[in-house]
Amino acid sequence: MDHYSIWLETENPNCPHRKAIDEISRTTGTPAFTPHITLIGDIRRQGVDVIQKKIDELAGYTCAFDVHFGYFFIGPNWLNVILIFARQNSTLTNLHLRAERVFEKRSLLYLPHMSLLYGKVSRVVKKRVIKKVKEDGILKHSFTVNRISLWHCRNGVANWKRITSVELRPTPK
Repeated sequence: MDHYSIWLETENPNCPHRKAIDEISRTTGTPAFTPHITLIGDIRRQGVDVIQKKIDELAGYTCAFDVHFGYFFIGPNWLNVILIFARQNSTLTNLHLRAERVFEKRSLLYLPHMSLLYGKVSRVVKKRVIKKVKEDGILKHSFTVNRISLWHCRNGVANWKRITSVELRPTPK
């Protein structure tokens, strides 16, 4: 299915979440992808120029911020994911609410998270992956959000493509 998603990303090339995703991908044979938290997804019927203006508007109101994670989730077989759920914080919540207004897209429930794995692997393998990333302390690491990006998502992870990305304002010191 062809659609766009708005992601929250980091510029940090040494992000521990990126390293974890790359390692999980290598050991499970699943696709690697950019670490992100989806701000709003499944955007259809809007052109890239319109979406870009809306992303610029969101970025204009937002400073870089940290997200902390609280616990793991193993998706059922049909979902094929391992997630870490973000701890709620006012910046993330307010940004999501603003995005819903700007994109005129309401959700019943927003559960911000970062996927660590997309792909078909057994539950045993998923549990092994979680054990390893727990030992590596992934939940101790915050994720610094300093970009809002537009992604074109179609035909599986390997075909996802970043269209544009906007830097957030630095956090005031």
